[in-house]
Amino acid sequence: MKRGGQLKRRAPIQKRRVKPRRKSKRGPIPDLRVCRDGREVCQKTRAGKLEYKLRVIVMVRRQHNICCLFGIAPTCPGRMADTEASFDHEHGRGAGGGKRDDRIAIPVENLDRTITMKNQNGAAHTLCNQWKGSRYIPYNDPEALAKWKEDHADDLAK
Repeated sequence: MKRGGQLKRRAPIQKRRVKPRRKSKRGPIPDLRVCRDGREVCQKTRAGKLEYKLRVIVMVRRQHNICCLFGIAPTCPGRMADTEASFDHEHGRGAGGGKRDDRIAIPVENLDRTITMKNQNGAAHTLCNQWKGSRYIPYNDPEALAKWKEDHADDLAK
């Protein structure tokens, strides 16, 4: 009762009907997404991250535990343990990862119509990878690397 003597009339509490939750129409996220142009992208799922780490270890073994930027990065010590290795994208990942390619080898068709695998990407020390940034360094192609070193001799001297 209010001091004025009159009760305040209230509306009855309305019961709300609970709507069932919609189930997601999307299925599980795949560990590896293959784009139309052939690029592979490891997803941010547990299995996708494991695949990414396994690819780094495969590249370390392929490079005989030597950093792919050895002789290019000024502070590179050369030898590398599995725990020091990071995935280095040879072509960079682009703005927002638009051209990201996590393959470690790509199929190439030869003149005689046979298909061989060409190495792509590499394993590098984390500091060497940071030094490289997003620039393109052709460390998997010796002839292109020699030309790149000639063109960027003043950058490497610093």
